[in-house]
Amino acid sequence: MDASNSSCLTFTGPVSVKRQSDTSTLVTARACVILLLGLTGTGKSSFIEALSGGNADLKISGNTLESVTTDLTVYELVNAHFGSSKIIRPIFLIDCPGFCDDKTSEFKLVTMIQTWMKDLKRRGAIKENHIIETILYFHRITDKRLASTQKETLRLISSLVGDPYFYQTGLAVVTTMWDTLWSPAQVQEAEIRFTQLKENLKGLLGPSATQALRFDNTQNSALQIIDEADFMCRPATTWARAQRTLRSPPLAAFHNQKLRDAPFSAQLLHLIHERIARLEQKIRILDDDILDARCWPGVCR
Repeated sequence: MDASNSSCLTFTGPVSVKRQSDTSTLVTARACVILLLGLTGTGKSSFIEALSGGNADLKISGNTLESVTTDLTVYELVNAHFGSSKIIRPIFLIDCPGFCDDKTSEFKLVTMIQTWMKDLKRRGAIKENHIIETILYFHRITDKRLASTQKETLRLISSLVGDPYFYQTGLAVVTTMWDTLWSPAQVQEAEIRFTQLKENLKGLLGPSATQALRFDNTQNSALQIIDEADFMCRPATTWARAQRTLRSPPLAAFHNQKLRDAPFSAQLLHLIHERIARLEQKIRILDDDILDARCWPGVCR
């Protein structure tokens, strides 16, 4: 992707990404911070690797349904930014553990993000209401349907963001795995699912449902998604922009308050109950297997 194909991005050289352990680089109030969310195995880490131009040193994508990312990791986009030479907006991406992961609960993930934001504010690294500008939610286009857990996760993320017309964090859905479709029939089925997904999102995300994008696992595609998401999530009028800058999204606004008062507390509680139910079911299955094993010939006792 070159500058002629981009309405917002400016390029100063070969594009890549670098891992940032020093959060003081986020100090500019104009920084564009993008949070990557999605179920485990939906392609968040692959998105960052694609942006790197195939940098093998990152080693963050495991090509597996088990989560490779176990903590929040900050990456800076190199040689690409928003704005002109006078007003530069550097771009940072925050990679997170996946939702519906056996190792990290949704509650832990949300509080992990809140703690990270609170720590940045405490150290003066960034202003609270400029922490996260856009959330990219990743979804596999190869999934035949939206499972109930995926729907609950989308509802949770929608409640974390709040109404996009009033709160400053935008939300876009990124569909992945398009590059794994090898036959015309698969592509046709994926196109049908893409249309159905956008229809389903209307009831889950409201106005944000129109922000559904395609990622084909290339650097050009990843850059275009960042560019389009920034444009689509931007308020259309000056008044709307002023309204948004005055309001932090619920994810940030409730990190110092009890979670029970947060608008996303009901979704978090529901996901916790679902996680407990799944674990109880696994225990029952294991108990049944143990009982069956005890009745094998020569083992029964």
